[in-house]
Amino acid sequence: MVDYRNASGLSDRPDVIETPGKPLKTALLVSACFFAAGVIYILISSRLAALTAATIPELAFIEQIKGFLFIVCMTLLLFGVIYGLLLRIYRQHQKLVNFGNLLISAERKATAAVFADSVAHDLGNVLMTLEYYTGELAEGTGADKAAALEQIGASQARLKSMVKRLTAAGGRPPGEGKKQYFNLAFSVNEALRFAEKHRSVRSCRVELKAPGEWMFMGYLLLIYQMTINLVLNAADATGYQGEIRVRLIEQSGFAVVEVHDNGPGVPESLRDAIMEPFYTTKKDGSGLGLLSVQACAHAHQGEVVIGDSDLGGACFAVWLKKTPPVVDDEAAAEAY
Repeated sequence: MVDYRNASGLSDRPDVIETPGKPLKTALLVSACFFAAGVIYILISSRLAALTAATIPELAFIEQIKGFLFIVCMTLLLFGVIYGLLLRIYRQHQKLVNFGNLLISAERKATAAVFADSVAHDLGNVLMTLEYYTGELAEGTGADKAAALEQIGASQARLKSMVKRLTAAGGRPPGEGKKQYFNLAFSVNEALRFAEKHRSVRSCRVELKAPGEWMFMGYLLLIYQMTINLVLNAADATGYQGEIRVRLIEQSGFAVVEVHDNGPGVPESLRDAIMEPFYTTKKDGSGLGLLSVQACAHAHQGEVVIGDSDLGGACFAVWLKKTPPVVDDEAAAEAY
């Protein structure tokens, strides 16, 4: 399993990933080279030994030297072949890590677009509220002005929060930044509210089952991105008008975010395949929808488990390992 988070020194563009050769053909070619080299060595060295040795003890001594040289030569040759193959594998792995990071970065920017689409309606409401209470402030007196100022301050805070979310959603590469101590239940609920405003989810029945407060140490932006992508996938599976249930539970030291739907479900034979990049069953799909979900799980030392839902469709469960909090008051305050 490739961990994209720990890659360093990667370029800002994907290198060309070479097509690997056929393993059987490569193995046969290398074996044939070894066999040919061994046969040639034995024939030539035996001929020279027979011509050089005058007595049986001299022949035995030459055979020992010959055997020793054979082992040395074959060891060096084997080292060169193995080193060359491992070096190629290492370079391909680095290219794959770089490519995976770029895919996640591109998918993150797509999520920022989802945020923008979802928040547009809210921004309109906030601006209308500001316009109304600005008029109240200009015309009102006493208590009316105080109430108007309070509403304007609350609207400004909402606008500031939205701008931060939109900016952060497309700005950081995956895995960068420090962990935050935040209310996981609140953050999942906020991401869900954003997702509900997306055109794919508006006609779905969305339900959240989570405790009122659950403090968690982790990567806030990855949680947002993971939740939104899973809800959008669930909406797509139900034909954009089904039932979606998001549940937050604790099991064995993990926080588990489950997204259920009443769609057709995912057959067991496809549950491993759909987690691979570029795999998709849609004509216009990119196969990148679950890449950020895996990145979120890996960043929190967890995994993604696909199963059956009690709603009749699929259940995507993201396991996030709970770690001791390192409280950053400013970061924690921003998470609310």
